[in-house]
Amino acid sequence: MSTNDTLYMRRPASWPKDLARDGLPLGNGRTGALVQGGAGIEEILFNRYDVWNGWSYSGLPDVSDALGEMRSLIDQGDYVSANDKMWERLRDAGYDCKAGWPMILGCMKIQMDTEESFSHYRRNLYMDKAECEVTYFQKTRQVRRRSFVSRKDDTFYFEYQANEDTRVKITFDIYNDGTPNYQKVREEVLSNLKKQCCGNGIDFVVKTAQMSYAVQVRVYGAEVKAEGEALTLCGKNFRIAVRCSSGRRFRNAPADFDYDQKLKEHLPRHKRLYKTADIRLGRGKKRTNEELLDEVYEDQASPELIEKMWRFGRYIFVCGTCEGGLPIPLYGLWQTKYDAMWCQNVANENVQIIYWHTAVGGLTKLVRPLIDYFYSAMDIYRENAQKLFGCKGIFIGGYSTPANRHMSVFVPVILNFTGVAGWLAQHFYKYYRMTNDRKLLDEKIFPFMLAAADFYLDYLAYDENGKIVYYPCVSPENTPGNLVNAINHIPDRLTRHRNPVTKNAVMEVAIVKELFTNLVVLIQETGENAEYLPQLQKALADMPEYQINGDGALKEWITPELEDNYFHRHLSHIYPLFPGDEVVKEENPELYAAIERAVDLRQLGAQCGWSVVHMASIYATMGRGESVMQCLDTMLKGYMINNFMSNCSDYRNMGLSAMFEDVVVQIDANMGFVNAVQKMIFDERRDYLLLLPAISERLAVGSASNFCFSGGKVSLKWDLKAHKLQAKIVFERECSVQVRLPEGFSAEICNERIYGQKGTVVEINCD
Repeated sequence: MSTNDTLYMRRPASWPKDLARDGLPLGNGRTGALVQGGAGIEEILFNRYDVWNGWSYSGLPDVSDALGEMRSLIDQGDYVSANDKMWERLRDAGYDCKAGWPMILGCMKIQMDTEESFSHYRRNLYMDKAECEVTYFQKTRQVRRRSFVSRKDDTFYFEYQANEDTRVKITFDIYNDGTPNYQKVREEVLSNLKKQCCGNGIDFVVKTAQMSYAVQVRVYGAEVKAEGEALTLCGKNFRIAVRCSSGRRFRNAPADFDYDQKLKEHLPRHKRLYKTADIRLGRGKKRTNEELLDEVYEDQASPELIEKMWRFGRYIFVCGTCEGGLPIPLYGLWQTKYDAMWCQNVANENVQIIYWHTAVGGLTKLVRPLIDYFYSAMDIYRENAQKLFGCKGIFIGGYSTPANRHMSVFVPVILNFTGVAGWLAQHFYKYYRMTNDRKLLDEKIFPFMLAAADFYLDYLAYDENGKIVYYPCVSPENTPGNLVNAINHIPDRLTRHRNPVTKNAVMEVAIVKELFTNLVVLIQETGENAEYLPQLQKALADMPEYQINGDGALKEWITPELEDNYFHRHLSHIYPLFPGDEVVKEENPELYAAIERAVDLRQLGAQCGWSVVHMASIYATMGRGESVMQCLDTMLKGYMINNFMSNCSDYRNMGLSAMFEDVVVQIDANMGFVNAVQKMIFDERRDYLLLLPAISERLAVGSASNFCFSGGKVSLKWDLKAHKLQAKIVFERECSVQVRLPEGFSAEICNERIYGQKGTVVEINCD
């Protein structure tokens, strides 16, 4: 059993009034479970990937004439009035649309006889098995509890083992999340619930106009009695199977089972995903989460903790989505609140950060659900484009759920951000580059990218000099500094995003340039859709040029009338460097220096957990390994729960971030952490393979295996103190690359382009 793949904890879930938040996450991409680990009462929450509630849609009115009004106001310099124009039109038309939220199916409570206190408590998560184990003593009683969610038969399995008889009561009921939403949800569920408790099981079936699900609980291995709405038993060993079903067809829970056999059947399916890549940064010492976090809180993160965070981020990703399933939302499959803040698929940053790590980490196949999800709603996105902006093509709102893809959150910062489709297209394009899946390119990726291009080509405006003016637009979710000052006196603004609607936001311009550039490449490679080439190439030639402000930093808006605002969590205008690859230091030294200056001017107190790791990935792209580690330290100090799930805000008020009333769990920061670590070790930028491009002295010794690039895989082993680096490049398809080594290392092969075919192996040794 690998200590590197195991999280050790000395305490059960401990978050006040929300114990489940600190639970250990289990999942198979369809069913999620949170195990709290109590010695007296064990509570396990269940979520299901496709059970969503609370959505509504009244029909989108045609407000496309608002676009001309907004442009006219912006031309007059009245950004404040332009900001609210389309929102006001939708409001006045009575538009109503709510995306909905993932429904908590319920909570299984296992209440155990606790006449004696506990000792030697441990709660472990075996990430390579996706299994949780809780052990403790109660005087002479020794208890061991294990559980996992099977990837083979989509069932939660639980086993209790003790050396003495234990009296146990088991229930399954609506979960009380401690918020005002609970009573409303309770009334809805109770009025649509069929619940039966008899024999050795509990059936919990809910059917409403918006959701249909069933939970079946079955207990084996001991004599079980049904007493009211509970099951009771007394025994040393027993097993529980919980099957959560959704939709029209409910599946029965399995008959009696052997726990180890079910685990054995599950393991190959889980490991095929979890083990696609590997790193070794620190020697496993079997230290607990608490010890590792105390160490970083005292000073800085150990290599051991950095490695475990990389593993944990990948773990919750593969447990939160699956092939043929749905993309993973911001809480994964581990919702602990009804109608929680930002619990949807939020695509003005958060969806994208969740998927950044997949290509290098060998998880590209799990990007397919993201492509299928957004492609399946193309008709809705076409209606959005036509009725909101009067444009061809597709427009995708920033918030969506499997239950509702319509324009839901329509405050100005979301409504007027046109970059979602283009940004998603980056992921779809990269999927094709990594898989060479020509069938999916023709069926979904190409059509999606062309539909996005149709919108942008129709949306572009031109000034008197023939240059493109991109407006209205948003640099998520920032407001120019001079507009912040201009509206401070205006009460009751719509949101905390004071006046995000602008023109020529660098991010939106960069997204469009990237999409058009990638389409030109695809058209030239395939010979298809050649009629698009002239207009794409003309638009690229007419794009506004990036500008540098008086501080020597890249301006966030390409217009002199809008001033930069450094106190903000988003780093949207850095897109040309990361997550894009338009700007390369050797080709654009002046612009590169301005981008670096813009990053350094961002202020710490305005950040969130996800934005800190976003910044870490930017620093990694710049080759600044020590700055990456400082960001990762900050994230671990300020945003981390004991179970390694990340928060959006610095809940201890340590001056690290913006604060929110509700401390929101957001797993995108976990995924961003994975990406930043990978980019320190290996990166593919255009057709260059960068080995150790931003490695920190703290990670001076380590190895990585099976990191992926668009033509194959790379494995590395390094010892910076001994000045040693070994690399092995295995080509899986015909392509050419050039290798770049870290500063101070050289090899003859790096001076020339490497041409490889399937099966070609290239080894590099530097002493």
